[in-house]
Amino acid sequence: MTWRGIRWYAVPSLSPRPVRASRARRWLFLPGLSLLVACGAPALSAVPDPTAVPSADFVAVASAAAATGAAAAPAGTTAAAVASAAAAGSRTSGTTGAASGAATTTAAAQAAAAKRRTTTTTSSSSSSSSSSSSSSPPPPPSSTPTVSADFASAWSSWPRSPDGIWRVAGDWVGTGGNTLLRSNASISGGLLSLTSKAGTLQGAEIQTLPTYGYGYYVTRMKVAKVAGVCQAFFWIADGYGPGEIDIEFNTGGTTHGVVEDWVTSSNRGRVHFTLHPWTSATIADVDLAFNPANGFHTYGFLWTPSRVDFTIDGAIVRSFTALPSTLGPGAEKGYLMANTWTGSPTWGGGPPAQDATAQYDWMRFYAGVTSIPPGANS
Repeated sequence: MTWRGIRWYAVPSLSPRPVRASRARRWLFLPGLSLLVACGAPALSAVPDPTAVPSADFVAVASAAAATGAAAAPAGTTAAAVASAAAAGSRTSGTTGAASGAATTTAAAQAAAAKRRTTTTTSSSSSSSSSSSSSSPPPPPSSTPTVSADFASAWSSWPRSPDGIWRVAGDWVGTGGNTLLRSNASISGGLLSLTSKAGTLQGAEIQTLPTYGYGYYVTRMKVAKVAGVCQAFFWIADGYGPGEIDIEFNTGGTTHGVVEDWVTSSNRGRVHFTLHPWTSATIADVDLAFNPANGFHTYGFLWTPSRVDFTIDGAIVRSFTALPSTLGPGAEKGYLMANTWTGSPTWGGGPPAQDATAQYDWMRFYAGVTSIPPGANS
C-alpha cells in the first residue's frame, strides 16, 4: 500500500502457527521491511499458591553480553512445602510433553533498596576451580542477572530504556490483527503496564534490542482481572520465529475446548506453556490453585540445549525434553518480550469490555545457567 507518496510493504511470517490456538500473524509496517511476533499455545496440572512475598522493587542491571552453549540440567527437587502442596492438587493431561518435578530457589534476599534506575554491565565470571577430580560438583550459578529491567521511573529516552537494552515496540499491526501502540504502555509506581483497550483490537508490547540464548528467563507479573485478552512473557528467535518459548494467560474465550472463566475466581487460574514450532509434546495447559489476576507471582523458564523447564514462584512445574530443532543444540539467539493482545475466540477472547492491563514488576535473564540461580525469583 502507499501512504503520503511512500510505498509500504507487508510480508507475512513464514512461521506456522497452531490452528486450534488461532494464533494470528504479526505484521510490521516499515518501508520495505516486515517482522513477525505472535503469542504461543497447551496438558493439565494444578499448581498451588506458594504465597509469594511481593517485592516492590524492579532492580536494574543490564548487559549486552549473553552466553550460549549451556549444558543440559537435570530437573531439581522441589522444597518440601511446595512439593506437598503440589501433590495435593495436581492432575496431568495426556497431551502434554514430559512433565517433571520441581526445583525451587532459595530466597536469597536481594538488597532491593529504594527504587532506582541503574545500568550495570555484568560479566558472569566463572571462577572455575577445576581440579583433577572430575566428580567435583559444578560451582553454583551466579545470583547476578545478566540483564534486568527496572521500571522505577519513566524512561527519559522513551520509547527506549536509558540503558539501550529495552524498547516499547510499535506502532504497528501485530498479533491477532491488533494495533500495538506505544501509548498503551506506561511506567508508573515501579511497574510497567501493558494495556489492551476496551472494545478495540489494540494492545502493547515490550522487547529487548539485543538477542539472548540459553539461560533462565523470569518475570514477576500480575494479569488483568478483565476477561478477553491474552497476556504473555516470552522469548522469540531473531527474525521473530519460528523458534519461540511462551508463557501466556488467556482471560477469556475457549482454549483447547476449555472455557477460560477463572478471571473472577478467588482461587483458580490457568497458564499456557508452548515451545514453537509446536507439537503435541511441546504444549501444556496448567491449572493453578490461585488466580494470577489477584496478585503478583513469578513465572519463568530455564532453557538449555536439551530441555526447557517452566517455573512458577521458583518451582519447576513442567519440563519438556523433546525440543523442536529451533530450540535444541546450536539454537540462534532471540528477543525477550512481553505483550497483551485481544480478539481471538480460541486464544483469550475479547475484545475486553474495559481496559485490560498486565503489570510487570521486573524482568530478568541469567545467561548460560543450567539451574535456577539463588534469589532469581525474589
